[in-house]
Amino acid sequence: MRTCNYYYKYANGESEQCGEDSLPNDDKCIFHSSNENKDTNDFKEAFKKKTGVTELDFAGYVFPVEVKNEIFNRDAGDAREDPNDQKNISGDSEIITFNKKMIFKHASFLKGITFSNLIFKESIDMSECQFYEECYFNESEFKREVILDGSVVHNKLSFDKAKFSDTLSWENDPSAIKASEGEISFTNIKVRDSEQINFNHVDLSRWSFIGSDISRINFKFCAWTDSRSMKKCHGRSKSTSMLYDELVQQLDYKPFRHKWLHPTNIDSKDSKKYDEILSLYRGLRINYESKLQYQEAGAFHIGEMEVRRLLLLQNNKRKIISCFEYFFMWFYKFLSDYGENYLKISGRFIAMVAIFATLFMFTGLHKVHDNFNISKGTIDYSLSLQLSSTENIKEILLDFSRSLAYSFSVATIFLKNKQYTYKNESGYYLFILESCFGAIMLPLLVLAVRRNFKRSTKEKIYG
Repeated sequence: MRTCNYYYKYANGESEQCGEDSLPNDDKCIFHSSNENKDTNDFKEAFKKKTGVTELDFAGYVFPVEVKNEIFNRDAGDAREDPNDQKNISGDSEIITFNKKMIFKHASFLKGITFSNLIFKESIDMSECQFYEECYFNESEFKREVILDGSVVHNKLSFDKAKFSDTLSWENDPSAIKASEGEISFTNIKVRDSEQINFNHVDLSRWSFIGSDISRINFKFCAWTDSRSMKKCHGRSKSTSMLYDELVQQLDYKPFRHKWLHPTNIDSKDSKKYDEILSLYRGLRINYESKLQYQEAGAFHIGEMEVRRLLLLQNNKRKIISCFEYFFMWFYKFLSDYGENYLKISGRFIAMVAIFATLFMFTGLHKVHDNFNISKGTIDYSLSLQLSSTENIKEILLDFSRSLAYSFSVATIFLKNKQYTYKNESGYYLFILESCFGAIMLPLLVLAVRRNFKRSTKEKIYG
């Protein structure tokens, strides 16, 4: 018989041939053959013989059957008893403790995995695995290291309500990072130390973390869903990243299409759902701020504020106040992306000053002081501007500069003794309107600049 042509590769660079007999018309054994038509009964029988050894090494195995505790030899694990000395064994729900190190490196799971409600006392290596079909590790407990480096999910991989007492690592090759084909779920997980959970160069665009504390998990060079390519969240800011948990809910940020207008239809589950998504954004903001990664922190701060704005529409008891707060937050986003973009609000402020300067030229201004010896005493134009000569254009530009200075003084309230003042009632209303806009925009501009300055200073000192 020929020997299987699969070689185990070790961390020290050495390799070792499998040693099992290869299948007829195949250069690999029953375990490593990629032939999907290989006999499943032969595989199960051979696999049970394998699982009584000291180390459960299944590197490179191609599993043609669903992997679950029934296919293991009982010597590979022992049944755990509850405090009442009653064994928790009842069909597929039996709780089994695996006492030996498990290696699934390079393995392919063609029919999925059901490893739920299990306890792994030693480490489990699933690096560079191919997860086909649905794979579940729900409510399992991992006492030692879990390695998922370089693994690929084609359908679904779930660790819902799993407990991690040691490190968890999922690191991909930076040059090979790409969006996952399947969904990956780490919802409601419990960890002894969040800082031992590491995701490096991983695309998280189809990952769910609902109910999990992710404020201290290490995310390094990870990619999140780009909201600019998403069309399902109506009214959502498109200038930031979006969590998959928010995307799948298809939240609607347009108030006039919201259930808030129909109080009898409001579901209490909606508020809880929004609270959970809000908690994720807040956790990620705190996470990245603690690592001085302010660009990423800012993106998730925007997401946090967007969900917070949506939560206002869930308040049926304070509808009028909530509606006012909702539109104020929308205005805050419009001006500066919730204080994250000082250039945006600077541009908006300059544009506002220029627009009001133009309007003041048409409503008219007249001179009240002669401090600068300006010869012209009034500025007043109609909509039928005559640009017949170069001097006429120069005069208009000069008047616009004077109107611009007046508009700036109104918006900033810097100059009490202004050179010009409004001529009529229309100008008075413009004066009041611009003063209100300036009173709102100027503090927000200062806050945005201050936030950016503080972050830049911290990066220089601690970065």
